[in-house]
Amino acid sequence: MLIVTICMLALCACAACAQTWPAQGRSVLEFGAVGDGEVDDTAAFQGALDAAGAANGGAVLVPAGNFNIAGHLSVPPGVTLKGSWTYASSDTGKRWGGEGAPKWGTILLVTEGVGSEEGEPFITLTDQATLQGVILYYPDQKYESEPD
Repeated sequence: MLIVTICMLALCACAACAQTWPAQGRSVLEFGAVGDGEVDDTAAFQGALDAAGAANGGAVLVPAGNFNIAGHLSVPPGVTLKGSWTYASSDTGKRWGGEGAPKWGTILLVTEGVGSEEGEPFITLTDQATLQGVILYYPDQKYESEPD
């Protein structure tokens, strides 16, 4: 019986040592993201995603803003990257005047791999990972020309 009690105490101590992730999630701003459309927020996003993954999953929250993503993102198992949109945008820019970048909500400005069809994907969703409520906008995409 003493051995069982010691093992149970050891298991409880290990569980207490594990990282916990708040049920409501944590913001990428806590990890240094700026969202001004200029500063490269890739490292802050990946840091938040990795921290959520190390805590066995959870939500990484992204507030409204223009987040410059100049690198690759990998969303770990059980992690949700969650923006501020609560419904999918179905128009072609009418909400922001039909030209240029979108102006409202959580916008990821994707600049990684511009002009390369053979490159690594901008974002990878691993097992049980989700992406919600964000707009992926490619600021360098040329709409007036057809692809080669």
